[in-house]
Amino acid sequence: MRALLSLILLFMTNSAKAEYRVYELVITDTTTGKSRTVASTLDNLQYRDYYPVKLAETVEIQDTWMCWPRTDYYKRLCPNPKTSSAK
Repeated sequence: MRALLSLILLFMTNSAKAEYRVYELVITDTTTGKSRTVASTLDNLQYRDYYPVKLAETVEIQDTWMCWPRTDYYKRLCPNPKTSSAK
C-alpha cells in the first residue's frame, strides 16, 4: 500500500524543470599562450568530453548566465545580459 501511494504521489508531482545556462569558456594553450573564447551549454568539465581540446590546453569558465527561453534542439544561445544591457 505504501509503495502504491508513493507511486501515485510521484506521478502527481509537476514535471522537473531544467535550467538552461550558457557558459563563456576561455581555452588557453599553455605551450603557446594563445587563447580563444567559446560560448557553450557545457561547463568547463563537460566541454572537453564533447569537443577536441589538446592536453596542453586548459578550459576555464569566464562568465555564465541563465537563458529563460529554451536553448535545446540546436537553437541559438541567448546573449549575455550583462553585455546586452551595456549597449
